[in-house]
Amino acid sequence: MRILFICKKRGPYSHGTFGLWNSARFVADSLSATTDVVCVVDANGIDREVTLFNPDVVVLEAIWVTPMKLRELAARHSKVQWIVRIHSKATFLAQEGVAFEWINDYVEIRNVRVSTNNREFNDDLVKIGYPVVYLPNVYQLVPQSAPTSSRDPSTIHIGCFGAIRLLKNHLGQAVAAIRFADRIAKKLHFHINNDCTGSIDNVLKNLRALFRGTRHQLVEHSWLPHDEFCEVVAGMDLGMQVSLSESFNIVTADFVRAGVPVVASKEVKHVHWLFKCHNVTGEIVRTLHLAWYFGGTRLNQKLLTRHNIDAVRVWESYINDR
Repeated sequence: MRILFICKKRGPYSHGTFGLWNSARFVADSLSATTDVVCVVDANGIDREVTLFNPDVVVLEAIWVTPMKLRELAARHSKVQWIVRIHSKATFLAQEGVAFEWINDYVEIRNVRVSTNNREFNDDLVKIGYPVVYLPNVYQLVPQSAPTSSRDPSTIHIGCFGAIRLLKNHLGQAVAAIRFADRIAKKLHFHINNDCTGSIDNVLKNLRALFRGTRHQLVEHSWLPHDEFCEVVAGMDLGMQVSLSESFNIVTADFVRAGVPVVASKEVKHVHWLFKCHNVTGEIVRTLHLAWYFGGTRLNQKLLTRHNIDAVRVWESYINDR
């Protein structure tokens, strides 16, 4: 069995520095099949990669190939099983004007399947008549030691990493982090990634303005290869991922891998319920206190390990039954 995962190149970012690439790589490295992960500039590069690798299955990561182009590719490579893998739930897809229009066209193509990486969303789609298949994320939980530090004990470093999008809720989390830092009488260093394009710049502008009026500090990081990024994550005291919509959330898994306590939204499954909360500032602050004093890192690592075992089993079952 040969499986080719294909991502679309994201702006200036190289391999290993954006979520879809990492997601595909983690799955590919976990399977018993012969696999590869490639990036193409646009859909015109797909045919060449498929011809070179000669796969049995092609997984297109996210919705970016037009139905017309996919119909052409599926006809040209008629013995290949094509899978369009969705990495978002309905809340996020609502921002993509063509999402369900394209999904409707995809499912009409004979050798094309649509999959999701979130069981709840997958079940919802099945119940309303969509022939989708659940193919979850896998995360390689490699043990990682936190770096030694001579950090000023009067400070606290909280990482709220990931792409800056409205549904990621960076601004709301920053307000909660400032309140928490004030309560424990520490200066906050609030760490983010500063990748912004178009209207998303407004989130970063607001974050910078928010911290300008405080004694706390906003720390901005550029995109890094995943291993280097995990080293940055390991240097945090706490992580935050209280976003408004998630289908998996690799950044949370990065905190779990690093053994750093993390507070996440109810959307994230691989965090113990004690350290999950709703998007209410007071509730986030209380949950930060729990994570700060009790950690919960071993509980989170057990949950993520269990998820990985189940996820690989789901993928292997699908591959063997296709």
